[in-house]
Amino acid sequence: MVIVNAIGTIIAPFFGILGVDYYLIKPQHIDITDLFSDKPDGAYYYYKGWNIRGLIAFAIGAIFSIATILVPMLTKL
Repeated sequence: MVIVNAIGTIIAPFFGILGVDYYLIKPQHIDITDLFSDKPDGAYYYYKGWNIRGLIAFAIGAIFSIATILVPMLTKL
């Protein structure tokens, strides 16, 4: 059961980042041509293909979420 909870806690921050990006950062606008483009001046081109800010946000959320499973004091969260 712990493995299922761990998988769920890792997936939740990912979808949170997707939702915040879609609704708050780029208000419901996706540029389809840039989405599939590998040009450096495209809207979705990141450092060597990785969005560093997104990875940092995911790491913080995933670490906190996994801590709520592993640390007994945080299980009520």
